[in-house]
Amino acid sequence: MKSYIMKPYAFRNLHGEQRIFNYRLSRARRIIENAFGLASARFRILRRPIELGVEKFIHVVSAICVLHNFLMTRSKRLYAPYGSFDVENHETGTIEPGEWRQSTQGLVDLHVNPHLRGNLEAKDVQREFTEYFHQEGEVSWQYKYI
Repeated sequence: MKSYIMKPYAFRNLHGEQRIFNYRLSRARRIIENAFGLASARFRILRRPIELGVEKFIHVVSAICVLHNFLMTRSKRLYAPYGSFDVENHETGTIEPGEWRQSTQGLVDLHVNPHLRGNLEAKDVQREFTEYFHQEGEVSWQYKYI
């Protein structure tokens, strides 16, 4: 865990605020997974390691982000038709997987090293978000799913 990479609280003995943090983090992660999943389904270069220097790599990924955002804005029905993204059923809290998940079978899973611990700055950021989601960042529906 870094100050710019969050992870959920461990799933044992959580109090309500920590469970809300985990839920909200999970929702944010799902949005990112959907955007990256759709982009990797459309831009196949993202399905494998990109063997470029850092500068060229940044240009390629930036260009893909710009194209993705342009296509989402200008021709969403063609680029990302209904069913492309995961959808949360608000009645049951279950997730219906988006179509991009079938077309990205070649993505490499990241493996977590259980021996790595987060630093203190990261834990402070995690605590700040936990407090935020329970105070001014609170949304009424967050309690329904914890």
